[in-house]
Amino acid sequence: GQNISQITDKLKEMRGTSSRRIVRERLKGLEEKGVIRAKGSSRSKEYWLSAEYIEKWYDLLGLGPTKKVDQKKASAADERP
Repeated sequence: GQNISQITDKLKEMRGTSSRRIVRERLKGLEEKGVIRAKGSSRSKEYWLSAEYIEKWYDLLGLGPTKKVDQKKASAADERP
């Protein structure tokens, strides 16, 4: 995970400008939507992608458990005489 300062610094590198206040507001919105999870105290939080969000992207990209199960079924079917 990363804290607000680390995220702000990374955005400055990528975009040339960034505001801790705006980053904090956006992170709060993402947390309310369930995209990220905050861990730590109110003075020292780190932010992580939520497990649900990661699973959705894995499924969307075909990397989730659904694809693995389908591949196992296909492999088993190929091995049959």
